[in-house]
Amino acid sequence: MSLRSGRDKATAVKTLLCLVQALEGRATTVELQNEITVQGTICDVDGRMNVQMVDATITLINGFQRTFPYFYIRGRNVRYVHIPCDINIMATIEERVKSAQRIVPLNQQRNELQILITRRKREQLQRQAANRSRRQT
Repeated sequence: MSLRSGRDKATAVKTLLCLVQALEGRATTVELQNEITVQGTICDVDGRMNVQMVDATITLINGFQRTFPYFYIRGRNVRYVHIPCDINIMATIEERVKSAQRIVPLNQQRNELQILITRRKREQLQRQAANRSRRQT
């Protein structure tokens, strides 16, 4: 799972993207907006639902098939991702959410001192704004 930013991590947990990311390493079918289906093994899903597949077989509307060793699908082109029958959807989502909650980057962890400093700065800014409004009236 290549979630590069905090925003991608938050999006994955708040949407069903975490379910698609749980399919990494699994063989499945992805239907695209232009009626093309891609069958293969998902090797990576990023925060924008861009899917990378290996051993992919593409089937066009007319039934023509072509095989690629590696295939990249832009997230906005994905219409539907087939979930294999042996996956418990709710358990998978809950597991992903719990694992994402456990991982908090050090720069996002707030300690008591940081909270106190933030409160004091906010109070100072509020006082300055109040003083400015008094001077103007």
